[in-house]
Amino acid sequence: MGEIKKKIKGKEYIYSEKSIKYRGKVLKYSKYGPLNKDFEEEAEEKLLEIIANKYNYFEYPLSVEEVKKIEKMNFNYKKIRKELHKKDWGDLKRRFIANFVFESNALEGNSLTLKNFSEIVFENKVEAAADLREVYDAKNSFKTFSYLLTARKKLDLKFIIKIHKDLMKNIDNRRGFKKVPNYLLGRKIELTAPKDVEKEMNK
Repeated sequence: MGEIKKKIKGKEYIYSEKSIKYRGKVLKYSKYGPLNKDFEEEAEEKLLEIIANKYNYFEYPLSVEEVKKIEKMNFNYKKIRKELHKKDWGDLKRRFIANFVFESNALEGNSLTLKNFSEIVFENKVEAAADLREVYDAKNSFKTFSYLLTARKKLDLKFIIKIHKDLMKNIDNRRGFKKVPNYLLGRKIELTAPKDVEKEMNK
């Protein structure tokens, strides 16, 4: 963001301008007048409008307002990211992934404590009494989530199956779509039949 001086018919004018790089494109917003705090907020809002309306990669099922909220979080994330030292960013990222994956695995019934989980993924230290499935669950999940933070891949069936394969390494050697029906015990919820899974996933 900065000020630009332009000469029009011999007269000098000051313009405030903000530009951002978005998915390989440079988006700009400029306005006549000197740089100030109000311009920063206005420019950000205008650029969010452009992104949400013209370059909405999310499309269905998100509304324009929801896309704007997501991209605003992205703006703020980038600001914070720029202020952090490379080593601090690395530490923060590792801690975030560890906590996120630990909480996610706990929801699925993994009984490891956060201390156990951290020892497994950061120190390769495993207690003798540890359940091997839970150990692999922790390692695979941490590695896969770390990969997802930097992966720039199209979200399609091939990629989803690859991620599932990485998560199930040394746990379950079944790949691709389910072959037999599954049920939730004690719940009256109809789950997708094996013959319809690929169609529903594509949808």
